[in-house]
Amino acid sequence: MLDSFNLAEAAARARVMATALALGRSLDLWSLALAALALAGLLWLTLPLTASVGLLLSILAGVGHKIFALRVAFDAALFHHWAEKWSSDGAEGRDPNALATDLTVFDRALADCGLATPGGDVVRDLNSRLRGAARLLKLQVLAVAIQFAAVAVAMVAVLLSRAG
Repeated sequence: MLDSFNLAEAAARARVMATALALGRSLDLWSLALAALALAGLLWLTLPLTASVGLLLSILAGVGHKIFALRVAFDAALFHHWAEKWSSDGAEGRDPNALATDLTVFDRALADCGLATPGGDVVRDLNSRLRGAARLLKLQVLAVAIQFAAVAVAMVAVLLSRAG
C-alpha cells in the first residue's frame, strides 16, 4: 500500500533520512582506520592467539561493514535526490500520484539494472523504504562497534600477555 503523503511531507522525510544516512561516511572512515590497525597488528606483531583472533574478527567485521556502507551511501544519494526532486515538484503543484509514480519508476529501474528482483505490480511505500534505510544504518553502526570491540579485546589480550 502506498503512502498518502503530499510531496512536501515526502520531501521532508527523504531529507531527514538522507541527512541521517550521510553519517555513514564518518562510520566508513572509522571502520577503515580500525581495519588498517587490525591488519597492521596481524602482519607486524607476534601476538597471542586471543589477540590474533580479535584482530581477524575486526577485519571480517570491516568487510561486512563495507557492504553496509556501500548500501547506505547508495540510499543516502537516493533519498537526497528524492528530497530535492519532491521539494521542487511540490512547489509546482505536481499531480497527486507523483510520489507513487516516482517509486514505481525507481523499482522498475532497479529491476532493469539487475539490482532488484522484479516485483510485478507491488511497489514498496516510502515508509518501508525509510525503515529499510534506517535498518541498514543501524547494521553499519553495529559492524563498526564489533570492529572496535574486537580491536579492544586484542589490545587487552596483548597487554595481559606482556604483563604475565
